[in-house]
Amino acid sequence: MVRGFGRYIFLISFFGFEYFPSSSLASEKDIQAQALLKDVAERYLEITDFQCKTRSRMVAKAQGMEHSVRGEFSVLLSRPNKLSVLPEEEYNRIHIISDGNEIYIFDPFANEYTVKKAPDSLGSLLQDVAPFYAQTGGGPMVLFSFFSDDPYEEILKDVKSVKILEDKDLDGIPAYHLLFQQDGPEGSFDIHIWIEKERKLLLKSFFELSQSMGAGRGTKQTIRFEEEHRDIQIGVSLPATSFLFQPPEGSTEALSEDAALKWVGEIPPAFSLPSGDGKEISLKDYSGKIIMVDFWASWCPPCRKELPILQKIYDEYSEKDVVLIGINCDEDMRTGQGFVKDNNISFPMGYDTEGIVNQKYRVTAFPTLFIIGKSGKVERVHIGVPTDVENTLRLELDSLLEGKSLH
Repeated sequence: MVRGFGRYIFLISFFGFEYFPSSSLASEKDIQAQALLKDVAERYLEITDFQCKTRSRMVAKAQGMEHSVRGEFSVLLSRPNKLSVLPEEEYNRIHIISDGNEIYIFDPFANEYTVKKAPDSLGSLLQDVAPFYAQTGGGPMVLFSFFSDDPYEEILKDVKSVKILEDKDLDGIPAYHLLFQQDGPEGSFDIHIWIEKERKLLLKSFFELSQSMGAGRGTKQTIRFEEEHRDIQIGVSLPATSFLFQPPEGSTEALSEDAALKWVGEIPPAFSLPSGDGKEISLKDYSGKIIMVDFWASWCPPCRKELPILQKIYDEYSEKDVVLIGINCDEDMRTGQGFVKDNNISFPMGYDTEGIVNQKYRVTAFPTLFIIGKSGKVERVHIGVPTDVENTLRLELDSLLEGKSLH
């Protein structure tokens, strides 16, 4: 898990630096600095709505060459879990928006966006999206640390020492200048942050570190990150429209690995597929029952392992108003049919050779198992084989038979 200024360590490792944390370093945290950070942490926990302009810059130097990446962002946050980080320059930065229900991540290079369920807390949400900025050379990552669920612990995680250097204006704003020390590739490195005095808000952060490289270790590689925040507004109510995602013209949705989870609590698409014996199998044929729908392929080792277990569950529950439908996703129906025959699979089977139903259900990995309640809504989605799958499914089916919900 990337935490606190550990978000910088994610960047360090991403750009090829080795990281050797030391467990023997003494913690030297100035009492005055700790008191200030506690006040700052409490301040951020009180903030319900926040907006600012963020400017980030990464500069890497090695062997006489320099690579620089800059970014300017409009940042909006609203508790409990809404976020909008949009680039001021449209051509080279991802867009991230959470409307409180789902996170939308748009990649302008691919002209694609992904959709995933938003975590319940702002801290968890920011933890999820921080790596996207690490991979593109920076963004409001330190700011994200201050909006974590426990800002004080998050900021000081793995920090060796912290102290206040001096009171100094930053662009005309009275500010505290704090120095943090944290383990780096070759000893400790310094992280500087500036905190606005009046409102106890983060204004700026930067660090620079270097590492010897090459066979003789005679070449130095250095990397510097800067992050500045301006036009900060707090307590100004942000309308829901600030967190609406509008897909850019011509863009398409790229399915995330957990895209199928979107169906939990929803009525899934109807389907009708050939059953391999000249007939068809339809979801509507089992309306009013508890339905398990399993997407699988014969070339998938976890699928081959799970199918006999599903057969056992089917045999046990088929007289209890529970039905299991397998959806084979092999391109050649005969391949799937051969596996079914060889393994004595007797539950109803449909063959989705063109991947139409697979696509409708947003399946991106095999096996994926949907459990649909008697109401017709999806109660649970298992992507991959659950731990102790047999007992897990028994518990879930028993709960549904007792009239309980799984979500």
